[in-house]
Amino acid sequence: EPWTQALLGAASLAMAAIPEEFPLILTLFLSMGAWRLAGKGMLVRRLAAVETLGATTVICTDKTGTLTRGEFVVTEHQVLDASLPEAVFLERALLACEDVPADAMEKALLDYALARGVSHEAVVGRWTLLRDYDFDPVGKHMSHVWRDTASGAVVIAAKGALEGVLAHAAASPEERALLIDANARMADRGLRVLAVAGRRAPEPGADRDEDEHALIVHGLIGFQDPLRPEVPAAVAECQRAGMQVKMITGDHALTAHAVAEAAGIVHDDAWIVTGDELDALEEPARSARIAQSAILARISPAQKLLIVDALKKMGAIVAMTGDGVNDAPALRRADIGIAMGRRGTDVARATADLVLLDDNFASIVATVREGRHIHHNIQRAFLYLVAFHVPIVVLAALVPLLGLPLLLLPIHLVWLEL
Repeated sequence: EPWTQALLGAASLAMAAIPEEFPLILTLFLSMGAWRLAGKGMLVRRLAAVETLGATTVICTDKTGTLTRGEFVVTEHQVLDASLPEAVFLERALLACEDVPADAMEKALLDYALARGVSHEAVVGRWTLLRDYDFDPVGKHMSHVWRDTASGAVVIAAKGALEGVLAHAAASPEERALLIDANARMADRGLRVLAVAGRRAPEPGADRDEDEHALIVHGLIGFQDPLRPEVPAAVAECQRAGMQVKMITGDHALTAHAVAEAAGIVHDDAWIVTGDELDALEEPARSARIAQSAILARISPAQKLLIVDALKKMGAIVAMTGDGVNDAPALRRADIGIAMGRRGTDVARATADLVLLDDNFASIVATVREGRHIHHNIQRAFLYLVAFHVPIVVLAALVPLLGLPLLLLPIHLVWLEL
């Protein structure tokens, strides 16, 4: 054939064989999906995540603020130090808070103390803050060192998870057993429990370990955080769709269990696991325990990364929620990293694929539902494109091989593809 005819034949075959519409169709569907998701309270930071959403098999969700409202109310307290009056106990609890509280739990504690005649402003006004020890994500506690402006006495005040506080407490085995039992009874009712501890000292210690040495546990404070009303239906929808819901929390296992029961998360009580238990296990037993557990309590941010890795090795498509700076590695490693829009840090939001604007688990479920719809649409569009290209490839290749004139010129193909 003349070279012009050969060139037209080559161009026709190339146009028929190369599915150049695929990137356009994919980008179009993902962009439309991202636009729809924004209306459902989910900001898409990485477009490819929209398609991955449709294949999600495991949702690892935080408890506080995602399954629950994140609106804390103190419902009870127990003074376990017989030498301490209730007013002094509440004062120690306030001294363990930040001098300008911003945390929802601390604000609830301030309101609770004020209703019982103990004002945060009055308490802080009588003391001078010497040292401010930040929240320890491992021990899950924080502490402050104060000096009484009138007497010059020094007091260390601490609050946090009982396990973390007990690690620095001077308590006999019998006292520890009583504290653990009291903590468990409160947690079993779904309360988030904080232990309050402290001691007097002649002067501040040399460092945090010395300041937090030999604390006396004064008592416990129970916080109620109501479940979001839409969560049970959303969890049920996930489970009907074949997705497993795993609740990952830093709270006590009994608190997590009570919330999981209320939310309707399918779980086996025998497989509830804590962070300490995971650390004590070796592979492959640890991965098997993670796979079987729907409730993971007292989990540190570092352990979230371990959980994601274990699930991905088993072939799961994992969506992981997070809000803190330390959650960033797990968010990055997950197939879908979901950061909290309201309480999430800038680092978490920058790392995540999606940002949940209302911090609501039901919005995650709506997003996954939309992701499955988008995934299905993309599959149908690709099947259509394949079905379209196969016959034109055959026509473009077979007709010239039979020695016949070109049936489809490039202009015909452009018109057909448009």
